[in-house]
Amino acid sequence: MIHINLLPKEMLKREEKKGLTLLIGSGVVLVVLILAGILVMLKTKEARLKSRLTEVNRKLDDLQPVLAQIQQLETNKAALDRKLNVIKDLDRIRLLYPKFMTDLNLQLTKNVWLTNVVTTTKADGLDLTISAKALDAYAIADQISRMEASGHFKNIEMGPIGTGVQDKQKVLTFTLTCRHML
Repeated sequence: MIHINLLPKEMLKREEKKGLTLLIGSGVVLVVLILAGILVMLKTKEARLKSRLTEVNRKLDDLQPVLAQIQQLETNKAALDRKLNVIKDLDRIRLLYPKFMTDLNLQLTKNVWLTNVVTTTKADGLDLTISAKALDAYAIADQISRMEASGHFKNIEMGPIGTGVQDKQKVLTFTLTCRHML
């Protein structure tokens, strides 16, 4: 079959351009509609998130007084704990020195007398530096043996022994360091 077109070529080209323009325009409109849909969806999500943020901030503002109260209670608790620890420490060591003096007095031999006792309180007892005098070396040895045997005195170390005179009698001076256990 023969096809005869009597229309001028310009008209045919115009018709083709119209169709192409219509196609491109439809594509652009479709892209614009898709972008508009995405924009509406994002704006809706933004509005929801802003609403949620406002609600969370309001709840946070409502909880600020409670948080301040909790912090105040924690500060008060810490202060009370410090006071309680001081009381516990005082209670723990209140009988420490009387017990120590009783233990030391029970261990003294008759030929030894104390001239000075320096104490330092530790968590598990007292660190001691004892200066004393004795009539002879046997009294010093007996003193150390009695302290060791009592079980209350640990880590007994003998310092230097010196000689002196007291009431016209020769005496030995010595120092001991040890720990009195609670």
